[in-house]
Amino acid sequence: MNLITFGIDDKLLNNSCQDLISKKKNILFNHSYQKNKFFQNRSKYKIANTFYYNNDLKLKKKLNYIDKTYNTLLIYLSKKLNNVHNKNFKKKYWEIIIGKWLKTFVYQMYVNWEILNEIEKKYNIKTFSKIILDDKLFLPNNTWHAHILIKSGIHKFNLFHHWTISKMIDYKKKLKINHVELNKNLKLKKHIVKLDKSVKFENVFYKSIDEKIFYYLWDVPKIIKLELMKHFRFINLKVNEKNLELNQTNYFDRDDIFAYQDKSKNFASFLKSIIKYTFPKIFLEDFINLELAYKKIKWPKKPKYILTTYPYYDELFKFYCAENYRTGSKLIITQHGYDNIFKYDDWFVNKMFDTQLTWGRNKKKRLKSFLFTKNYVKNKTLFRFKKSNKVILLLYSFNEMEDRLPQGNLDNFSINKNIFLFTREYLINLKKDLLNKNDIKILQQTRYPILKNSIKKEFKKIKFMGMEKIFKKVIFNYNLSVHFFIGTPFFESIYLNRPTILIFEKKNHLRLNKKFKYFLKKFRENQICFSSPRDAANFINKNYEVLDDWWNSPKKQKIIDEFCHYFCIRSKNLKDELNNFLKN
Repeated sequence: MNLITFGIDDKLLNNSCQDLISKKKNILFNHSYQKNKFFQNRSKYKIANTFYYNNDLKLKKKLNYIDKTYNTLLIYLSKKLNNVHNKNFKKKYWEIIIGKWLKTFVYQMYVNWEILNEIEKKYNIKTFSKIILDDKLFLPNNTWHAHILIKSGIHKFNLFHHWTISKMIDYKKKLKINHVELNKNLKLKKHIVKLDKSVKFENVFYKSIDEKIFYYLWDVPKIIKLELMKHFRFINLKVNEKNLELNQTNYFDRDDIFAYQDKSKNFASFLKSIIKYTFPKIFLEDFINLELAYKKIKWPKKPKYILTTYPYYDELFKFYCAENYRTGSKLIITQHGYDNIFKYDDWFVNKMFDTQLTWGRNKKKRLKSFLFTKNYVKNKTLFRFKKSNKVILLLYSFNEMEDRLPQGNLDNFSINKNIFLFTREYLINLKKDLLNKNDIKILQQTRYPILKNSIKKEFKKIKFMGMEKIFKKVIFNYNLSVHFFIGTPFFESIYLNRPTILIFEKKNHLRLNKKFKYFLKKFRENQICFSSPRDAANFINKNYEVLDDWWNSPKKQKIIDEFCHYFCIRSKNLKDELNNFLKN
């Protein structure tokens, strides 16, 4: 059997190699065939089935191994960076700068590593079709560029994953290689360059007596920023954006810097073998530009607290944080979504920051509760039903590039299909007059709109909106929101005290902790959560006109308030909140 790991619909190969694709002895990696317009269509290709949902006891061990590998690579790269840049900084300094890139890189590479291992165990793979590519082709300029390449399933020519898997196969030396040639008309290098965008930073007007607080890329409502400035007597305003000038570049021999030999053949060793092709230039050749720009910026020097929400792609700001952390500043990151519901920390936590302000009451070290970053209400409002309002359905559509480990999880295609089947069953069982009151908001991360296409094919009159409209700005136009996945909008809706229904399929989600499971049970008892889309539809058929009586009942409101206390905090006193998170 022959393994194919590139997108077979993208006409990547030259004409002489095209006949390879239709051969029955091929088996495809999960992301290699994506172009079906509808979920009902059958694939004419054999796609590897390596994901399975169960209570795999290995999952926790795998996640711990990812963390261990991340730390191994962080120590390794910190030493390299100190050496080439003639520094003597601690690991923490470099983690602030490269941590987000490294965490994503290690995690995504391990997902592919484990999928490949599962394929090798389950199928009798003898050969592998390898496209001839320049190893330097995917060298990223910065963190953004690297992440776009890693998630390149949303773009044409998702060859970064083919290249990394081919390097894994080369590293293991188990399969016979069939070399195939890329279509020369693709202009792949030009496409990869286009995926990048200029590194920007914000020009800020800042005035303060003591330079105690500086916020930057801090995603909180204006009222919170104004209260903070008033309370601590400073001015912190964005003026405009500027491009980071990349006028100087140092030459480094990457082959020499990352020269590495290890016969262990484990995952960490593999990453070290390809790091010279994947380590962003901004941390090596272009690093001098960060040092030069840092000297010119007019951000406050040595503030006591630095607050942020989205620091991931602003390379200059991360450098600023590292420099000021080294001299005593405390870095505080406000999480921009929900948290505190998972059994395992298998998402990308920001461990490089001193304190994380979380929306939930999390007892873990360095985590503090804080009102949500995007919404702020002084008082809980009472819901009132309006005949002119409708129902909004929140649907997620996940990336073709797998971002979960195959052990114990479903693949993203199966999750998307489950969401479609649940949505379909819900809509079919609604009364006709209520069916016409449903709009759909799709939070789409996929390359092809297969979820939208599949729904639209059967329900032609239904209206769709995309990610361009923020949920918090449309929710008040609807009497009810129906959620098929536990995402941030689910918590936003409950926080704002808007009628909310969750149609829950546990296989679509990461492992949930005991506290959240307790509330799922309470929500089921109170008809806020349903396991059956039909039951949810029947409930709405009977109760739509009296939603305010249902939602505003003292029993429901007591449970909702208790839920918010743990997972989506409502602030009782903004000044107290602001004082509290700055306490040591």
